[in-house]
Amino acid sequence: MNRPLESLVEGPGWVGITSQWVMWKVLHLGEFLDPEGPPYWLWRRGRQRPAGLKAIAGIGYKSSSDYARMLCKRWGIPYVALEDGFLRSSSLGVEGDTPMSMVVDPIGIHYLADRPSLLENILQTPHILTAGELATAQELIALMRSSGIGKYNNAPDLGKDDPLGHDRPLVLVVDQTYGDFSIPGGGLCEADFICMLDAALAENPGADVRVRIHPDCINGHKKSCLLDAALARGIALESRHVSWASLARRARRVYVGTSQAGLEALIQGIPVTCFGLPFYAGWGLTEDRQAIPRRQARPTLEQLVAAAYIRYCRYVNPLTDQRCNVMTVARQLARQKHQDSLLAGHVTVLGVPRCQRPAMRSLLNSRWGRLTFASDSVALMPAIAGETGKLLVWRASESDDLQHRAQIHGVPIWRIAPGVLQTPTGDEHPLVQIRGLPCSPQQLLDHASRPKTSLLDNCPRYRQIRRYLKGMFWPLSL
Repeated sequence: MNRPLESLVEGPGWVGITSQWVMWKVLHLGEFLDPEGPPYWLWRRGRQRPAGLKAIAGIGYKSSSDYARMLCKRWGIPYVALEDGFLRSSSLGVEGDTPMSMVVDPIGIHYLADRPSLLENILQTPHILTAGELATAQELIALMRSSGIGKYNNAPDLGKDDPLGHDRPLVLVVDQTYGDFSIPGGGLCEADFICMLDAALAENPGADVRVRIHPDCINGHKKSCLLDAALARGIALESRHVSWASLARRARRVYVGTSQAGLEALIQGIPVTCFGLPFYAGWGLTEDRQAIPRRQARPTLEQLVAAAYIRYCRYVNPLTDQRCNVMTVARQLARQKHQDSLLAGHVTVLGVPRCQRPAMRSLLNSRWGRLTFASDSVALMPAIAGETGKLLVWRASESDDLQHRAQIHGVPIWRIAPGVLQTPTGDEHPLVQIRGLPCSPQQLLDHASRPKTSLLDNCPRYRQIRRYLKGMFWPLSL
């Protein structure tokens, strides 16, 4: 069951929004702010506070939210900071993926170390966390370790046969994007990252020191803090399109400025050195190069995870538009990553009638693969073997000699049956619609009980436009 959410802002009313970006981009803004009140565009911004307005929400404490905070000061109402949650999405935010979790903080924000935040206040009193929350935190840690999910989940895991970290101890220095607001918020500047890199080199003689380039920088979306310094020093770059968790597991130590990668390395059981003051530093779980005396408590890793992922973050399942708990989102991300990994590479599908191919494509598509439907022919097996691909065949349609022909060309056969994907070794994995249906039994029941919707209601872009217009043109008389 979901823990009931209490409003963080007292009293009835609605929440004002002053940023068009927030109104348009945060698709489930109403669900994330539901306990506080419905979010609407703030049209009236004069001397008098609009009727019923109880708070104004904006993105963090960046300059884009300065005007919102000024209005809050003028009218004597709280400012509510919004930010991406710690299990954000299956892809990068810069790629337009909808956030599945968000932070709602009326006290501060977690990446500003010069002031308290709601998360810090929870961590100062870890005894308030319930036994159920700690049990969920243990379950989440186990799932994150087994599946390698994290804030972003757009990359497959490093292959088990990769030699990284086997011959020499591996030390990873985590890059961040230039201009990241959490860098000054955590007491650093971009030049401090070069000092961190030099310290990692000096403190780990004989180790394989590598710089992990930020995913946004790998894809060319943003500028890097460490790229030039690493190249000038001849340091190897770890810029491969692989998940952070699968890299962190190989490391002897991880160095971070203020990145959430440090928290995810801690969850993987890896020692972390913090040069800045991220929200997880100063509690005795990391080696810290800066002090933050007000953080006096000594929470366990389970308490840290419970505070950050369970108490501090809110979750919405974008497949159902319903609020959900952390494990629903975590299992969905893990299931999608696992199935995409199984179907990575070039996959050729046999035995599926043409009329059923769109549904099968939706079911079998992998973010890291290429799916092709084909008819059986003499040239098929050599072509698949030349691409070192996989052959998927609908079990009921498999011809008698298919296995023999595949063995001659060294092509592994994967078989599909209703709800089951069978590997060439005979292992069976559940085959589920990871992009079109709820991912937990309770969500499935909730989804089945919802009224039937029109085709337009099933279109995410239509729902986005409808929510945007509702938020923008709610009665202007208020």
